[in-house]
Amino acid sequence: ATPPPFTAAAPPPPPACSARPPLTLSPPSPADDGLMELESAGVGGEESKPVAAGGLCSCLTVGYYQPYFDIDTATTLIFIISATSNISRYLAKGYNYDFELVSFCMSFIYGYLVVLATALWAAFTYFVKLPVRYMSLMCLVGYSFALYIPCTILATFSVLSWPSIVLAGVGSTLFVLKSIVPVISARKEKAVTVLSLLVAAQAVFMLIIKFKFYSHSS
Repeated sequence: ATPPPFTAAAPPPPPACSARPPLTLSPPSPADDGLMELESAGVGGEESKPVAAGGLCSCLTVGYYQPYFDIDTATTLIFIISATSNISRYLAKGYNYDFELVSFCMSFIYGYLVVLATALWAAFTYFVKLPVRYMSLMCLVGYSFALYIPCTILATFSVLSWPSIVLAGVGSTLFVLKSIVPVISARKEKAVTVLSLLVAAQAVFMLIIKFKFYSHSS
């Protein structure tokens, strides 16, 4: 007897996929756009890391630059000033390394960062009556130091000392102003006072850097 012909069994049909809802991305809320977010949570709540904001003017916000500045800008500036000021001193007067400049620079930069951020926070909260996040102001002031890094390197050479430091001071001040003016503009009568004090503080900061660290190269 001949065996029956071999026939392959048909593969079972694939299991039906369960219907899944389409993935949708909710647009960011207006409070997430820009530097200054009004506090909606109580003091002491966990701060989320700022993200780059969209829009034409997003380049004027801290969130736009944060992905490119994962280093501590203030610490970098301390290192650069300590190194370049001593190099400038060497070029002008020969080897005369001043270790006190390092400790003074550290105290001065960190102190100014904390004092200015605290003063701005107090001014916004109690004078302008517009609460803002303290850490946003801290980041803003810290990132405003970024322009001082290349400019203090140029200040090593006496002919570029004044132009580079002034450029850094003006650029740093404009960076801060472009971020806070849109927020404080609604309180015009009080904005002038706050902005004037900010500009004065930035000018004093610039002059201290010039005369303390680079005056010997003039």
